Amino acid sequence: MYPSAQDRFGIADLFGWQDIVAARGGLTLEPLRRWTISGQYFDLRLSSAADALYNTSGGAIVRDVSAKSGTHIVQEIDAFTWFELDRNVNIGFGIGHLLPGRFLVSPTKGPDYNRPYSAINFKDSGKGER
Repeated sequence: MYPSAQDRFGIADLFGWQDIVAARGGLTLEPLRRWTISGQYFDLRLSSAADALYNTSGGAIVRDVSAKSGTHIVQEIDAFTWFELDRNVNIGFGIGHLLPGRFLVSPTKGPDYNRPYSAINFKDSGKGER
């Protein structure tokens, strides 16, 4: 209903895509049919130390005008699971843990951050009523 950029830069979904360089790796296991468990790692950096960090709406949320805080924004570790209840409904749960980099720690003294979430995904079978 309300799509977001989640999963592109981690499930915490705190930052916009503007001027970000991202490294990402992950693994998904399927211990049982219709049930997946996933883990991901992200390393986010600014493309330029003189630029700002932006939110998902495009507004600057942190800027180091001296450009002395470097470019490393955050590392994020995510763990989540999805279960397919039936062909049309999935449920999911997860948590994202953020470890702030030098860019966030220098100007904001940002602490580690945890973001739990849950979701329900309704899928369209592709067959319309006639």
